[in-house]
Amino acid sequence: MSSNLTKFYEVMKKLDDAITDVEKVKEQVKGELDSYLARVEEELRSRLDGEIKRIIDEYRSSAELSVKREVDEYLSRNRSLMESIKANKDKVINEAVNSILRELGFQ
Repeated sequence: MSSNLTKFYEVMKKLDDAITDVEKVKEQVKGELDSYLARVEEELRSRLDGEIKRIIDEYRSSAELSVKREVDEYLSRNRSLMESIKANKDKVINEAVNSILRELGFQ
């Protein structure tokens, strides 16, 4: 009976050692996977940040060009109106000055 218990103990010890070895390998693999996943996550985050920055820069550039185009079109459409307003401004100022000078008796 003692012999059977000894064999049973030896088998259980080997089983316990095997389980311990499996746990060690499991922890090692888990550490390697965690490290790999962290690297993949960092790489994806870096790529995503780069893409977001590129898209934002393209949008800004496009928006700036669009605004510049609109301003240029507005100026082109209204150039003659602005020039006539400037010319009329000088004419109105001169007429006002002359009118004031007449009222003051200087003319």
